[in-house]
This record gives sequence, C-alpha cells and structure tokens, in this order.
Amino acid sequence: MSKSLKELAASIFVSTRNASTEVREGLQSIRQHIRRLNDQIDAVKAIPPVLETAIARMESYVDGKADFARSQVPRVAEFMDVSMYDGPRMEKVEYFAMAYLAPLIKQCMADQLKAAYATVKGISDDDRERQLEKLGVELLDAELVEESIIRDAERAGFQLSRRAKADPRAVLAADKDLP
Repeated sequence: MSKSLKELAASIFVSTRNASTEVREGLQSIRQHIRRLNDQIDAVKAIPPVLETAIARMESYVDGKADFARSQVPRVAEFMDVSMYDGPRMEKVEYFAMAYLAPLIKQCMADQLKAAYATVKGISDDDRERQLEKLGVELLDAELVEESIIRDAERAGFQLSRRAKADPRAVLAADKDLP
C-alpha cells in the first residue's frame, strides 16, 4: 500500500472518530437538556398550591370525615329510648371527636397551614398548568431534536441507542416533522 493511501485511510479514520465524538457529544448535550426540563417539570409539580387552595382542600377533607362520623354516632333520640339502659352501641370513639370537634380541627389545621406557608410560596392551579404546558412544549421540541440527531447518525452509519423514556411522539415522528 502506498504512503498516500495509508495517509488517506488514517485521515478517514480520524475524521470518522471525530464525527462519532461530535455526534455523541451533541446527543449527550441534548439529553442533559431533556433531563433539566424533566427536573423543572418535577419541580413545578412539587410546588404546593396557594394557601387558599390548601385550606379549601383541608376543609373539604375534614367536612367529609365529619359527615361520615356524624352518621356513625348515636342520635339524641336514641338516649331517650327507655328500653336502652346502657345507651346505644358505638364501635369507634374517634367518631365522636370528629363529629363534634370538626370546626376546631379545621381551625387548628388552618393555623398550621398558615404557619407552613409563611416560608413557602404556593402556585395557582392555572399558573401550574401554564408552566407545565410551556415546559411540555420545550421538552417535546428537545426530544424531536434528539430523535433528529439519532436518525441522522443512523443514516451516516452510526449506532446510537434511544432512551427508554423517549417520548413516543418524537420517536414515531415522520422525518419531515423533525428539525
């Protein structure tokens, strides 16, 4: 083999290795961006609701438990029944507490929520939805770029694996829909 053919082969090998490195680095970069977007989505999902929403949820929960508890405690008329010397039977004493102390429980829990929100900023459901929608669009765009890189690399003869959690909309997208 002549010297120029060896140099050509070596040059092709170096170019191929450089191209492989560039493709892998590009893919790694977009995947890091996808991870950051997923982390941002998780962070938005973890933001508590505004205080008013938290209090309304708590009150609804306590009211539901109190309504059920009231259905389980004896009625006043049962104590008036002359045939009941020992009083009516009741299995769970906590029903009495919930049935008659629900307003106090709600006030105590509301005070605890207010104290907890002194250092926490909540987010409205509408704001959460808007942020998640915006991040979702950015995430899909990033996943479409990732898929485009993978397909271009495959066409060039490189083997790259797809992430197990890749968005099917990106993986199954038509080539014309990729950036």
